Amino acid sequence: MKLTSFGYRAYSFPLGVRSARGAVGLRRGFHFYVQDAEGRTGWGDAAPWPGDDQELRLASAGLANLTGALFHGTRPAPTPSGIAQFCRANAITPEAVCAAELALLDLLGQQLGRSVSSLLHAEPSVSVRSHALVDDVRQAELAVAAGFDTLKVKVGVADLDDDDARLARIRSAAGPDVRIRIDANGAWARDQACWAIERLMRHEIVLVEQPVQADLITDLGYVRSRVPVDIAADESVTGPVGLRRILAEGAADVIVLKPMFIGGAAATRELAELCAAAEVPVYVTHALESAVGRAGAIHIAASLPGACRGVVCGVCSDVSGGPDVAVPGGAGLGAVPGGAV
Repeated sequence: MKLTSFGYRAYSFPLGVRSARGAVGLRRGFHFYVQDAEGRTGWGDAAPWPGDDQELRLASAGLANLTGALFHGTRPAPTPSGIAQFCRANAITPEAVCAAELALLDLLGQQLGRSVSSLLHAEPSVSVRSHALVDDVRQAELAVAAGFDTLKVKVGVADLDDDDARLARIRSAAGPDVRIRIDANGAWARDQACWAIERLMRHEIVLVEQPVQADLITDLGYVRSRVPVDIAADESVTGPVGLRRILAEGAADVIVLKPMFIGGAAATRELAELCAAAEVPVYVTHALESAVGRAGAIHIAASLPGACRGVVCGVCSDVSGGPDVAVPGGAGLGAVPGGAV
């Protein structure tokens, strides 16, 4: 690929989301870009989860290392596999790999007149089904009015009494036909998780995401074996080694894949293939990053096997478009950072 300029810049925007890992008031990350002689620009997004400045520094270092390789003339082969190989060889963190791979795919798609999803799959979906992330009655009402039939609620934010009361209000507002998933973000110990889930089941919960800490795979399987609801692994999924253990131990009914945290499109597709072989369903989600990263997650979700195609809608301000999220069908990614041209 011929490039005339490349680099990255920091971004931040307000994000009012609460979880067991703490309140997120500000989402920070880096936009990585590559440009060709015709002025086409490909964009990517590197956004470690908030709360650890060290992770931001590592993402910046990964992007710096990759731009150094580009500066010295190293270039990827102009194919998705060539781009993935180049990014893995020259970036340090999954977030940096994700950003670089997405930017290069975006540019390649623009050069070839194809969408990112069509670069990754011969027949990608034109839309992906989404659930809505809600925190209170008002958000639930807005989501249901917009047509959402599945809501996701963060729990472990305060205490179990608060979760129970909040879910009761949300269930009442949503009505009996709406599915509710909860996400504990690893808030509970093993036995506490079993007890909490049994209590919250009265709200007709259909899925519990990451009830225990990410590294406690055996405990995750223990909880799954003792509660009458599907268990999803999210933070526990960091790469093929961990995923193979989850699948081998039967520790989860559903696997959540975040391209931002597992290293981009190629890595996500590889893990999804492992899940498909094991007949375990997959949800692809974004990590509440900028519009660039979210668009990337949508393209990646659309490129997976049909049973794996889904993407989180995100915070309630996103629900106005409804649960069926259209995959940008033009050339490249179909998204740029705010203020970019």
